[in-house]
Amino acid sequence: MNKRENLLWQIIIIIALIAVTFNAYMIYNMNNDYSLLLDNYERSEIGTDKKLKGKVQKLEISLKEKQDFITDGSETKYYIAPEDNPSRLDAVIDFDGIESMGSQHFKIDNIWFSTKHKRYKATLMNTYGEIIYNLTVKDTIAGGEIKKIGDNYIIFQKDNEKITYYLNDEENQNERNNAQRK
Repeated sequence: MNKRENLLWQIIIIIALIAVTFNAYMIYNMNNDYSLLLDNYERSEIGTDKKLKGKVQKLEISLKEKQDFITDGSETKYYIAPEDNPSRLDAVIDFDGIESMGSQHFKIDNIWFSTKHKRYKATLMNTYGEIIYNLTVKDTIAGGEIKKIGDNYIIFQKDNEKITYYLNDEENQNERNNAQRK
């Protein structure tokens, strides 16, 4: 090995050592920055968290006051039954052009027999307008349970009260009204 090759190798080794030292220094600083950012994140509390906590506490107090006001109907407290709301006229009067949903639990969209599962299935629409697919017997919806599904009806139980809903509710409602009048 002559002096020229030896000098070339020394320069390459010095440049490599400088590059390794510089990269190690940069990685060390990045790690320190990352650690500082992580510590700041863990110590900081987002401004909306305090507002949100205050709002939740107000709502919990308001709910507690309402629960204390509305109880089981004792003499000192008032009772407001949500199902017996007198301002909901569509449960009592059948308006033309407005589709009545009976006791407002749900509306039947479709009923079919599943040959794969050998039972009836139903597509229902809850009071919020959300469609719920593939419900069967013993499924729960609107705080009650589906007891039976037939060709064009569903028997629904809520609060120990059984209610029968029909697929074509408008036609069956007219038939029931005619039968009650006779």
